[in-house]
Amino acid sequence: MSYTIMYDRQFLKTSRGIIPLALYGDNNVIERVNGHERRERHWGVYANSKTEFTPDEYMSLIRSWCGSEFQEHFVSHGKWVDDKGIIAWAKNGIKNALTIEEIRKIVPVQSMTCYISVWEKDYSHRTEEWRYCNTTEQLEQWLDLAYARKKELSADPSRDVFICLSYLRNEPLKLAAQKEPEGEVIIRKENRYLSEVTDKGYTFSSDIADALVFKNTTEARNLAARSGQPFLYKARFISANNKFTVKDYRIKAILPEYPNGVYIRRLTRNTLRFCHESKDALKFATEQQARKYISKLGSRFQRVINYAVVQAKEA
Repeated sequence: MSYTIMYDRQFLKTSRGIIPLALYGDNNVIERVNGHERRERHWGVYANSKTEFTPDEYMSLIRSWCGSEFQEHFVSHGKWVDDKGIIAWAKNGIKNALTIEEIRKIVPVQSMTCYISVWEKDYSHRTEEWRYCNTTEQLEQWLDLAYARKKELSADPSRDVFICLSYLRNEPLKLAAQKEPEGEVIIRKENRYLSEVTDKGYTFSSDIADALVFKNTTEARNLAARSGQPFLYKARFISANNKFTVKDYRIKAILPEYPNGVYIRRLTRNTLRFCHESKDALKFATEQQARKYISKLGSRFQRVINYAVVQAKEA
């Protein structure tokens, strides 16, 4: 059975509306990438023959696909997306749409690849008007040109003409992971925070309260350049608000050898690590967050008899 697999979605916002761009492909089509085989995927407009929509127009199109007996629109994260799911998928796509300029602020090398794909009746193929657009104005100008050219080419009914848009590389954009916070920031590497920088070195502390606060990411990068210290290596910026959020709750694990419990320090891929000091333990702002974390642990670690949520002042 052939079906569509959805890998990512990043709708593009213009001054005229939205372009519903998604990364998807057929489960039955294989491609080779860097010497390895995988299912084919490509960025494209997930719609009908239309490219640009107002939000209401696109939601009307999506709803027109709903209501059949078999509610299997595509597979995402290993699960079939039904009518309710595809409507939510489209609404979130519209809500999180970005202009090409906004995307390039996060990923400066990103660009919009634009071309017209032409298929003749003898199955020969060519592309026309290939261009990279880095601004909304450039994109809209190219689209107006492409619409006119498509109309001209489509005068021959035996010819199929498609307006094609895609981001660079057929991979998920992962913008959320790459987006840097605005305003004051601190620097985190795994579960430790940059706390000191000197000409001789730098220090990371397990206590977020010790974290250095920078006015913005630029100030942090300037310090790294001046000091010559590689403290940004494999580190990431997070909002300084995290430092000032009171996190009084810890989790203790009750073990046969530690009947009074030891603090959970961190969870690795296969191991739960512990510590004896409250300041080195995982910290939670609310009891609910701590209990949710315990729920995630489940019964993975059989040596643990029980878990207990405690407040720092009780520790």
